Amino acid sequence: MKASKNFFIQKGFKNFSLKSFYQKKKYITVNSPCSINVLILSYKNNINNVLITGDIIWFSDNSVQKIKSLISKSLSLSQESIVLSASHTHGTPNPEKSILLPEYSKSFDNYIIKETLIAYKLAKKSKKIKVLMEFSRVTNDKFAVNRRRKALSFKNGMGFKMQNLPNFIKKNDKNIDILDILNSKNNKIVATILKVNCHPVAAIKNEVGGDYVGILKEKLKSRSDQVFFLQGFCGDIRPKIIKKNTTFKDYLITFLVGKRFRKQKAEDSLKVASSIFRSIKNKMSMNKKVYINSLGQSKEIFCNLKLENGTFFRKKLNITIWNWHKVIFIFLNGEILSGYNILSYKDSEVICVGYANGMIGYLPTKKDLMEGGYEVDKSRKNFQIESRISIENEKIIKDNILILLKESF
Repeated sequence: MKASKNFFIQKGFKNFSLKSFYQKKKYITVNSPCSINVLILSYKNNINNVLITGDIIWFSDNSVQKIKSLISKSLSLSQESIVLSASHTHGTPNPEKSILLPEYSKSFDNYIIKETLIAYKLAKKSKKIKVLMEFSRVTNDKFAVNRRRKALSFKNGMGFKMQNLPNFIKKNDKNIDILDILNSKNNKIVATILKVNCHPVAAIKNEVGGDYVGILKEKLKSRSDQVFFLQGFCGDIRPKIIKKNTTFKDYLITFLVGKRFRKQKAEDSLKVASSIFRSIKNKMSMNKKVYINSLGQSKEIFCNLKLENGTFFRKKLNITIWNWHKVIFIFLNGEILSGYNILSYKDSEVICVGYANGMIGYLPTKKDLMEGGYEVDKSRKNFQIESRISIENEKIIKDNILILLKESF
């Protein structure tokens, strides 16, 4: 089956700087550029979707509301057809006032809104390109690992507790999803939608910028004009940066606790990006490709999530689904743990994306909740979640995703 030639895109981007937001800190270095990227996708000359990606920790509720409203009116497009997706890069300020850590920056939120609207206007003014779209999926198990493992702890009483430690057997989606958009005239890749699962926490303490995401996008310029980076369900996935034993103390701790993560080094962002880049570069040797031939409906739902104390999350979970027939996007506005990941539905490939359209906090599965740990308990203070999340939520989330999937067909 060949790809349809009924697709048209317009695209724009805006690089932005973080230096002015870190003027008070000394020795700040920039590891890679950050950008806002806008993709306007039309099917049979009717605008179908707008994808906005940003190299930031998350988009604020304020920015999502303002930007979606303006673009919706500008294009006469439903808001569920517009998605703002963040890379979850930790080297940026926090634009969301309801989240306590990192420190909230109103000026950064306003700055991101301004830069996003500039990128959107550039995309809207750009010439339409007639394109083909093809999807492929490659595997790489070298750059990321699950970060939740029970081990002996001496804090607050000795015992086995869930900790931030490398877990080589726990679930981790090792797939890299690549959706190449090619000029129908010459087959040149004019844009790539790329989904990876891995926290951008490879940069050292005094480094800001796009982390491995920014470096990866720079590397990919050699094969694609513009990259739209999507962060997957990586709430419990981080770079595979493992401490090596060099002293007797290291060996003793490893004997008692197991392998640990080490502190980041200046070259780690480059190493993670290079590992992902090699997998993408080698994808041409793959035989299996999925061609997109039509676009279905965009659907969204807002649902209340329960807490153990009988109340609800202060924010609603937003689930948005884009059905591109043969490829389906599932967008959620949270730090979703990997247990929620879906790879396929019926005869379509599924791309699961977190950190989209705002941020409500970590979403653990029922199994994660039973095990406890940072994502379940310690993180709640930063997201102002007053009680443990109810185990009923896994069913609520999965049921609502299934409803939207069925509706989208």
